[in-house]
Amino acid sequence: MASSQHAMINGTSRSKSYLFLSQFDKRGDCLSVEYGATWWLHGDNEDVNEAMIEEASAYIPALLGQASGKAKETDLAEAQRLAAKHDFKIQQG
Repeated sequence: MASSQHAMINGTSRSKSYLFLSQFDKRGDCLSVEYGATWWLHGDNEDVNEAMIEEASAYIPALLGQASGKAKETDLAEAQRLAAKHDFKIQQG
């Protein structure tokens, strides 16, 4: 399952950066970006994959916050662009 499909199934529209980082977030399901599954946590590289998640755990919350903020800025800029294209003004509030 593609990452955009995975995000939309979960009711969100997340940036690729957010989805990439979330696979290392031990507070969640650690779903792979490519397939939306946890198979990557098992098998030949299980020890390395678990170590990546553990090491990333101190940084993931802040990085996810930054990725969400960037995605919001991008979305709002696109909304402004589309509104202007149709002679519509968006007011913040």
